[in-house]
Parts: sequence; structure tokens; C-alpha cells
Amino acid sequence: MTPAESAIVQAGFPEANGPMAFLNGAARAVGTALGFCPAGRGAQAAKGMTVLGHYPAYKQLADNIGARRFNIPESVWNTMSDAERWAANQKFLDRMVSRGDDIILATPLENVRPGSYYASELEYLASKGYAPSADGTKLIRQ
Repeated sequence: MTPAESAIVQAGFPEANGPMAFLNGAARAVGTALGFCPAGRGAQAAKGMTVLGHYPAYKQLADNIGARRFNIPESVWNTMSDAERWAANQKFLDRMVSRGDDIILATPLENVRPGSYYASELEYLASKGYAPSADGTKLIRQ
């Protein structure tokens, strides 16, 4: 683990103290987005459940059911290049896959916007062996 990742991990948990205690909520949010800690400050994400979809639908559903979600503060997101954004997103997806999470789709497949991050997420997960459930509300590993 790199020193930066270590800092994010430490910052991602409210009980973290010591030399990294100065890190603010932005680092905590990046830690959340990368799957180091549950969504929301102090929230306990439902183990093994992640929500994907278009913003803000995925955020709202994840918050309502206590699931993990990709979340980087707008102030941080706006400073990232497209490559950095996708790298952070991909790392979040890889961690989700490695945990074996249930993947809930907040946005129906017929409403996927071509070229969106959601479309890219679906394509990436398809390359990892995932396909939509019969009712289109989840992704299932084949």
C-alpha cells in the first residue's frame, strides 16, 4: 500500500488519530469511494451491497438502503482529469468485485446514457463476467 493509500485508509475512519488526524472530510470521501470505508460519515454500509446508476439516483438509493456507493466530493472531482476519474471509479469497481458484493442498479438499463460513467461501469463489469438479472435491477456474476 502506498503512503497516499495508507493516508486515505486512515482518514476514512472517524476513529483515526495520530499523524494523519489532520486530514479532512475530502480524504474520508475518497476513502469511501475507493471502498476503504462505508458510505457517509459514520454510516455502516450494508455488507456486500453496492449501488450503481446515474447521479443522483444511485446516491439516493444507496443512502436509503445503507449500501456502498461511489462518492467523491464535487470539489475533488472537479480537480481530477478524466483519466484520474476513471482510475478512481475502476478501483472502486475492482474492490466491489473482489468483495463479491450484490450489485443493485438504480437506473434502469433502458435509461443508460451512452458515453456516461454508468455506461462505462456496465461495460467494465460485463468484461469481468457480470450480466443483468432477468428483471434488470441487478448485475449477476456469470
